[in-house]
Amino acid sequence: MSEMATTTTHWHETAEAGLPGAPEWLLRVRAEALERFEALGWPARGDTRYAYTDLKPIQAGAPAATPGAATEDDLAPFLSGDESALLVFIDGRLDASLSRTDDLPDGVVVRAASTDLAGLDREHLERLAATDDPLVALDVATFQDGAVVRVPRGTTVAGTLHLMFVTTGPGLRVLHNHIHVGEDAEAMVLESHVHLADNEGLTLSHTTLAAAPAARLRHVKVQKEDRRARHVATQEVVQERDADVHSTLLDVGATQARQAVTATLRGRGASCELGGVFFGQRDQRRDVWTRIDHEVPDCTSTETFKGILDDASRGAFTGLVVVHPGAHGTNSDQQNRNLLLSTKAHADATPQLEIHNDDVKCAHGSTIGQLDEEALFFLRSRGIGAQQARLMLTRAFASDVIQGVPSAPIRTLLDRYLHVWFIKHQEHL
Repeated sequence: MSEMATTTTHWHETAEAGLPGAPEWLLRVRAEALERFEALGWPARGDTRYAYTDLKPIQAGAPAATPGAATEDDLAPFLSGDESALLVFIDGRLDASLSRTDDLPDGVVVRAASTDLAGLDREHLERLAATDDPLVALDVATFQDGAVVRVPRGTTVAGTLHLMFVTTGPGLRVLHNHIHVGEDAEAMVLESHVHLADNEGLTLSHTTLAAAPAARLRHVKVQKEDRRARHVATQEVVQERDADVHSTLLDVGATQARQAVTATLRGRGASCELGGVFFGQRDQRRDVWTRIDHEVPDCTSTETFKGILDDASRGAFTGLVVVHPGAHGTNSDQQNRNLLLSTKAHADATPQLEIHNDDVKCAHGSTIGQLDEEALFFLRSRGIGAQQARLMLTRAFASDVIQGVPSAPIRTLLDRYLHVWFIKHQEHL
């Protein structure tokens, strides 16, 4: 057995387990993806995409998670309240009894991949199987289930399409989600990764957001797994002419979490907005890596990522914007802000621009620092206690990203998550 095989024992077992009932073309694609992963190998030390994520703890994988149990009451704290559809996966497997997908406009599809494997997007999976990112190839080769969302041309979905992934125990969960919003259609998708019990689970996840011409796709991802879990995820955004995509990340769980986002603006007039806030405490590790490719003229991209790091936690943001030859009229702004609440906390920031065109407007910036002493003094001078003043400023630092989410019910849900985090950690502020 090769060295690669001996260090990826459970990953190979998951790939070999396959997907019951999968058509031959899907089995072939998964085999090709596994071959691609083995050819690429685990990312080398010089691979800047993974410079701030230690993959050694996950290389052997883990036994497949055994689906636990959950009730509607268990899920209630994680709901936005305006769900037009709810698709629930317990430990990586669909739980149809907790899912609700009946009250949708005609033609809208929200379902688990496992319920219609033959209907998966073959071209999409074949393309991903040939990726140069080994973890994307590994996801295609081993995914156990995931969500498929399709919104047909001209359809506006009222309310939230909520994809909820719940962990109840240890083990491996591999997820693959494909969200496609058709021409001149609109949808809001909430992707939640939450836990009901303490566990040392391992999640590998990939989500594709595909926006057809003039589509409007809003997406929010919440990573709120157990503090001992590991969560490694990739997200791909593909946009056509005049498509508008807005995607926000709230990262508050897991001992190690990595979120990589690639966005390809390949249709003139496309607009992409990426944002997020990540939190670290104790010895948690956070890694956000992004790449936006402006391939055609007159597109706009905006990035705003913030980190709040306490104790001995570490966070990293690496962002690259590439303006390709001929992509004149590009407008891009990339910002990263990091707030250190402890002298032991550490942040790395690497914003980058690669421009192959003169007729562009591009900017980027990054800051790493502590709370503004003048602002603290201002609040203290008005009778606000030191701890409360620090709490107010820290919450305000995070909240402006959340307030940019274009859904009031989801903003309320995210504010609730923030409130719980700050209440638990206010003694450190």
